[in-house]
Amino acid sequence: MAYQKFTASGTYFLKDGPSYIRNFSCPNAGTSSTLVINSIGGPAGTAAVAVVGGTTPFPISVGMALTSPIFVPYGLQIVLGGTVGELDVDYI
Repeated sequence: MAYQKFTASGTYFLKDGPSYIRNFSCPNAGTSSTLVINSIGGPAGTAAVAVVGGTTPFPISVGMALTSPIFVPYGLQIVLGGTVGELDVDYI
């Protein structure tokens, strides 16, 4: 299990290989902050394949949580946009 705290927009590579995002915690959403979850590697090579968000990034809001884990088949990449307050990601 791993935990990562984000407080700025950017592109972050978290893990190589298959993974699950177990949950999110957002105590401060920031301003117009968005989230895209990509899978990097595998058949697509170094190309990013969107798992969540895609061409329309997912809006980040206080209290957001998962009802079930999100599977990422290859490398796990998080892309945050806008002015991020705080987003915590719990993954394995």
